[in-house]
Amino acid sequence: MMLTTTGATTGQARTHPVLGIPYGDDYGLQSGNFGVTAVPAWVHNLRANGQATIEYRGSSVDVIARDASDEEADEILGAGTALFPGLADYGRRADRRLDVFVLRAAVPDASLESELLHPEDVPEIVTRTRQPNQPEAEGHS
Repeated sequence: MMLTTTGATTGQARTHPVLGIPYGDDYGLQSGNFGVTAVPAWVHNLRANGQATIEYRGSSVDVIARDASDEEADEILGAGTALFPGLADYGRRADRRLDVFVLRAAVPDASLESELLHPEDVPEIVTRTRQPNQPEAEGHS
């Protein structure tokens, strides 16, 4: 799925491919960055401004992001590993603790509908977002 944040430095919209992890009526995000040591720019952007938009297959929802509690982070990472087993290695390969966020619909009556992301779509999303030997970009914030 795609995450659009506001750049912490520039104030410009920045869109990033991410692995959205269904978490109850919300979504979870983790900063695995394919196991690279650099923290993705979207993490800094969300911490500076938690308002964002997620989009998948033409559907989009405005969300408010917050840091997950330790318990929520464990649950989100567990659910993410069930969707994409390679996620379990990201923290180890990156040699850092993964940042984990909870995204909730900005409009109280709106639902993120876990139908936005189907578990069977995860390998397709991961394959499309990073090609082999593609250099890691730190991104612009």
